[in-house]
Amino acid sequence: ILLWIQMCAHCGQYYSALRELRFLLEFTLKAYYLDKKYPHASIKFKIENERELIGGRLINELDLSSEHKNKLKILYKELSGYTHPTKEELSPILSGDVGMRVTFAFDEDFFNKCKEFTNRVVDVVFFITIKEYNSIINELKKDNKLLTSLKDLKYELTINYLNDL
Repeated sequence: ILLWIQMCAHCGQYYSALRELRFLLEFTLKAYYLDKKYPHASIKFKIENERELIGGRLINELDLSSEHKNKLKILYKELSGYTHPTKEELSPILSGDVGMRVTFAFDEDFFNKCKEFTNRVVDVVFFITIKEYNSIINELKKDNKLLTSLKDLKYELTINYLNDL
């Protein structure tokens, strides 16, 4: 998924990249939720039940602090703003004016937005993974290159979680 997101961003398909980032975020949160709620269930059962919760309702059900839930809701809401075009965004396209949603053109602001959102979503993926598999925390804390990279990329959730333990 990350390679596809990178490809979309490099080709100027920013809305596609942002939709995929929202999917990756929600997919990660659902997997975490289902693994916590049904730890011994089969993958088939989890897949059949994966549509149970979405968005804010899913985030509310996670065993995270209110602060973490709020950050996740903000990120999800921001990404959702790029998922479905508004009437105002579609109006020029419907009247024949080809816009950003349908062209392959570089836009520095949108590219940077994709980069920022990618870092925020990957931070969530790392945070959730470390939270679920906390047996690796001591090894991660010893890896100075990793810690420097996390700080450089501003992976707040991951860094703060590692520091709090």
